[in-house]
Amino acid sequence: MYYGLDAGLSKEIAASFNESLAGLARAYPERFSCMAAAALQDPQAAAKGTGPRRDLGHFGVQIGSNVAGRNLDDPALDPFWEKVVSLNFPVLIHPIDVLGLDDRLKDYYLMNLIGNPLDTSIAVASLIFGGVLGPVSNPAVPAEPHGRFCPLDPRTLAARLPQREEPKSRGAQPPDTYLQKFHYDTIIHNADCLEFAWKTPGGGPALLRYRLSL
Repeated sequence: MYYGLDAGLSKEIAASFNESLAGLARAYPERFSCMAAAALQDPQAAAKGTGPRRDLGHFGVQIGSNVAGRNLDDPALDPFWEKVVSLNFPVLIHPIDVLGLDDRLKDYYLMNLIGNPLDTSIAVASLIFGGVLGPVSNPAVPAEPHGRFCPLDPRTLAARLPQREEPKSRGAQPPDTYLQKFHYDTIIHNADCLEFAWKTPGGGPALLRYRLSL
């Protein structure tokens, strides 16, 4: 996920990475599986040979929580999302280049403690409210670490929908409509939070399915 690099160089890195990992998985199928990388500076290329490919043995794709500051609902990314849907691949979202990294989060390891969960939550909310996720024909989107703020309390988001027009500008349904689209890891470090996540509608099955898919 070298989104700050020149698009051409990033495509070369992604293609090399994807082919190398696929070769490792083919050589040791009992030990490895692989997800692809995608150079999202060039969504058209990411939707073609330099992105995820079933013929190479990829089973999904990993992307960053933003693309050089652009949210994941940016219309320029539509070719990539269409490709992902056609492959029915899960998409692992990992925080990268988090909001506020250059100034207010530079001290006390706040980049990780606050920046990573915040950026993941922005990515998840953008996919929901940006109309990227449909209620039926879209792939599951694992969000780590545990999706953080946004998916854990969809009722808070849902409560604001009747009050504001902005979240509905692209035709989004209530956030809980999309709960089954998200699988979460269990890196929470707190048993009470894990229990809450499990009891949240849609959370339990999503947690279980994601863990079983590893």
